[in-house]
Amino acid sequence: DSQSDWKIMTMGCSTTFGWGVGNAETYPSRLEHYIKIAGYSTTQVINAGQPGYTSFQGNWLWDKSLKNYSPDVVLIGFIVQDARKAAYSDRSQAILQKDYRYLKDNFLYNLRIYLGLRSLLGSVQLRAKERRSQDDGVFRVPPADYVQNLRSLVSKIQKVGGKPILFGF
Repeated sequence: DSQSDWKIMTMGCSTTFGWGVGNAETYPSRLEHYIKIAGYSTTQVINAGQPGYTSFQGNWLWDKSLKNYSPDVVLIGFIVQDARKAAYSDRSQAILQKDYRYLKDNFLYNLRIYLGLRSLLGSVQLRAKERRSQDDGVFRVPPADYVQNLRSLVSKIQKVGGKPILFGF
C-alpha cells in the first residue's frame, strides 16, 4: 500500500516542536506512534516545528530546506507566534535587521536610495521585543499577511505534490 510509505511533515512554532516536553511526547511523535499502531510501519513523521517561528518564517524555512523532503502531507500549525504582539511585524523586522533573504525578494533591495541609506546607517539595528501587554505593539504577522503567508505555503506544498492541512490549537 503506497500509504504506508508516506512522509508526513508538521510545521509550526514551539507547540509543534515540543518545547518543554520530551521528544516522545511531542504531537508529531505521538502521531507517528499511532500511525504505526494502525499498521503503517514505514510512514515517517518529520517534526519541522521551530520555537518562535511564525508563518512568515515558515515560508522562508520551506523555501530554504523543507521542500527538499518532498512530503506527501504537511500539517501547518502556525498561529501562536503570529498572533503575538511586538514592536515591529516580522516583515518590518526583517527589513530593519537587514534580513537579505527577505529583501532580495522585494523591491527595496533594488532601490539605490535604500542601498545608500543602508550603507549610511551602518551598524544601526533595531530589535523587535515582544510586548508584555497584548494591548500595545503590532501583530508579529498582521492578519492580512497571515492569510497571504498560508496561501503561499499551501501553494508551495502543492507544487511539490504534497497535501497541506491547516489547523489551529
